[in-house]
Amino acid sequence: MSERRPPVMNLAIPQYANWALNSLADAAAICLIGLLLVWLIYGRRAVPFRKWRWGAFMVLFLWFVLQNIWVEMFICPQVALGYKVSWAPLTPAGPWWNPTLFSINGLTLHLQTQMPWVLMAPIFYLIVLACYRRLSGDVPDAEGKYGY
Repeated sequence: MSERRPPVMNLAIPQYANWALNSLADAAAICLIGLLLVWLIYGRRAVPFRKWRWGAFMVLFLWFVLQNIWVEMFICPQVALGYKVSWAPLTPAGPWWNPTLFSINGLTLHLQTQMPWVLMAPIFYLIVLACYRRLSGDVPDAEGKYGY
């Protein structure tokens, strides 16, 4: 890790804390912006947070994956070039299988860097639904359905 980061960054943020800080930044920036997009698209209503809506899921999924493609291809290109990287457990294939998805102008996008966001979309949406139900006091009826 220290080989891929600028020396100043290695001094400013200890290597053992970097993964946690990066994860928190992703959670705050990416996930919350995704929720904001869903909320705005659904007319600033709570409808997509009460029960599973495929439209809301697709907004989150596309936001998660497209922002990561943008980062991987244009912001931090080739960040993992020459390294076996794994974001376990959200990369089930580990560092051993990492096919190239596509290349643009000599920059390549690999499956492994996308898998965490592909898997994160349904996980995150299900957690949001559960949290909304719990915090709003919403309970299912006798048939296990919610009233919307």
